[in-house]
Amino acid sequence: MDLGDFEIDELFSLGDDSSPLMMLIWIIPIILFVFYGQRIQLLVTSNEIKKKIAKLDGYRNESRNNLIEFARGLDSDLSLARLGTFIDYFSIMPVDMDPAGIVPKVQHVVRSREDYTRRQIKSMSPGMSEMDLSKMQTLLEIASILQILHKTVN
Repeated sequence: MDLGDFEIDELFSLGDDSSPLMMLIWIIPIILFVFYGQRIQLLVTSNEIKKKIAKLDGYRNESRNNLIEFARGLDSDLSLARLGTFIDYFSIMPVDMDPAGIVPKVQHVVRSREDYTRRQIKSMSPGMSEMDLSKMQTLLEIASILQILHKTVN
């Protein structure tokens, strides 16, 4: 058996235009993509989006669990239901056409939110140190942002 003079053209009859195998190899994918191309693309894209939403959901659950573990470690009397309401709390940033006037407004909204969150955490656990209060506020902000992101994307 001599493989030296073996031609790939002979296997698929590439030199012959009337080969039924070659016609099927080229025509079937073209027909499938013409009629079902958008559906295939939609399925692929929706699966990718579902994977990303599941990943975001995992981050959201992880941040919530970290917040609850940290809160339980600090104070056993801390109301976890009240923390849950703060996770859903969000601020709406101002919209303005004047670029010179928007920065003080955004700073005011951010400071107001931070002050409100800090006051509420202190009211739930008055004996908390400043360091623990800052950690709790940061964890609460992270959990809140991931919650809002998940709701918006979903």
